[in-house]
Amino acid sequence: MFGVLAADIDAGDPPVGRVIAAAQACVGRGVEALVYASRGAKPTERKWRVL
Repeated sequence: MFGVLAADIDAGDPPVGRVIAAAQACVGRGVEALVYASRGAKPTERKWRVL
C-alpha cells in the first residue's frame, strides 16, 4: 500500500525550488516527489503540481 499527497500551487508564482522545499518540509527528504508545471502555467505566472 502506498500513500500519495497531491498539491496544486496556482497562486503566488513561486519558483520550483521553493515548491520542492515546501514539499520536503511536509513529508521529509527521504520521500520521492514529482513536481511539474501545469498546462496553464506561463513564464510570468508559474503553476505547479506536486505528487
